[in-house]
Amino acid sequence: MHRNFSKENIKRYYNEEAEIRDGKHERAEWKTKVREKFYSLIELENKKTLLEIGAGPGYDSLFFMNKGIGHRRRHIA
Repeated sequence: MHRNFSKENIKRYYNEEAEIRDGKHERAEWKTKVREKFYSLIELENKKTLLEIGAGPGYDSLFFMNKGIGHRRRHIA
């Protein structure tokens, strides 16, 4: 079976899935725990910035910005 993996098709698929994903307002508990652990490592090493690739709807971006971490994010769409 041949699939068309053009940039436009990938972007369209991702955006369709994002609409479904973004409708879910609850964060999985394990994701919150991983993010908190990562933040504790950033804080321990006295880091001031981070680069997030695949930022999605921005929940984590907002978390880090509220913690005072300079934040650059990139998203496929």
